Amino acid sequence: MIKFLSLLTILIVFSDCKKKDDISPTAEITKPDAMTQFDYNDIITVQGKVTDETELKSIKIQLVGLDGSATDFSYEIEATSHTQVFSKSFTLDDRHMVSGNYFIKVIATDKADNTKTAYREINYSELPLALNDIYVITKNNAFTFDLFKVNGSSTSSVYNFSGDFQDMAPNSYWEQLMLSAGSNGNLTSFDPINLIVNWSKTPQTTSQPYYGKMYQKPSDKGVYVAQGDNTAVSYDKSGQKQRTLSLASTNQANHIIEEGEYIIVEEKAVGQNKLGVYYKSTGYLKHQFNLTGEVVKMLPKADGEIYLITKLGTQSYLYVYYVGDNYTYEPHAITVGITYDACAVSSDEIFIAHDNGVLKYTYNNNSMINTIAAVANQLEYDYLYDRIVLSTGNTLSFYDRLGNPGGNVTHSSNIEKFVLYYNK
Repeated sequence: MIKFLSLLTILIVFSDCKKKDDISPTAEITKPDAMTQFDYNDIITVQGKVTDETELKSIKIQLVGLDGSATDFSYEIEATSHTQVFSKSFTLDDRHMVSGNYFIKVIATDKADNTKTAYREINYSELPLALNDIYVITKNNAFTFDLFKVNGSSTSSVYNFSGDFQDMAPNSYWEQLMLSAGSNGNLTSFDPINLIVNWSKTPQTTSQPYYGKMYQKPSDKGVYVAQGDNTAVSYDKSGQKQRTLSLASTNQANHIIEEGEYIIVEEKAVGQNKLGVYYKSTGYLKHQFNLTGEVVKMLPKADGEIYLITKLGTQSYLYVYYVGDNYTYEPHAITVGITYDACAVSSDEIFIAHDNGVLKYTYNNNSMINTIAAVANQLEYDYLYDRIVLSTGNTLSFYDRLGNPGGNVTHSSNIEKFVLYYNK
């Protein structure tokens, strides 16, 4: 929708200032009776007129927060006379700009670098959150795997990849899927909407799969990748390295999570697995913690704390790990049996995929109950629809948080991994 912002007569008048820092002009702004409302993808047209007794140099149009914080919308118009009539249109197409009140800010500057600013307040409604698609992976062998998209109650083929599939991470913020393919295939940034590869990186020969598990940092959306050369590497949207965490030569990175100022890495080794806690800013190791068994999942809990779920054979353990102080406590035992995955609903509620079904653990009352009978190999929480999505063999299933079923999707082959891909 095109909307003309009622700055149709912004009249900014400069006085004949002799000193560069002597600003004493006046400004008149015609305002409507009510604040103008804009929605995502609306087009704003800002129009006005600026006059100066000497000569104008430029007019800058910006959209800023009420606190003056910048947005992606900033434009500059060159001025070459005493009077400048201007008109600028732009589309509110930032998928991540949040709802709220903003200022249209117009800054006029003359040849003597005197400035005068006019404001118009607007209200903006953000792009509503939507679940664009669910994507699933089928692993054919150590050299090829296929990406599918869920369509109603079935799936359809999207793209074919080379390599030994290890992990897939959705990065809706950057509009890409990240796929790691071990040592027989690339680390790939894939655009699932336009079906193109944004960039890819070739693996090196290592004893462990070169590109392994991945984790997207909430802080800056960069993606950490566990690599077979005893490192964990963070990549930006363009595939440039942000930070490399160097592990001991005997340790292999596996699960990764960010908590506050730290990056926490499961370091797998012969005889003793550890958690390595690294400073996010420098990549330096702060401390390590010896694990009982191997990590099943690390989940966010609260500031300075994570849920840590490990398994050793058929015995699993649920811990709360205090990151800065480097210790754990076990709030509740897990029934004997293999644990496969887990997901977090909130700091108070997590779900655990176990041989006995899907268990719901509530921290507030320290309870663990069997909620869903299915034995799932992967769990995800869909925060838009407030439901649990799980995979069992070749089937995706949907449940509410009380364990009530909400439908299934049957795939042609076993589902190696699935992801929820939102619009922002």
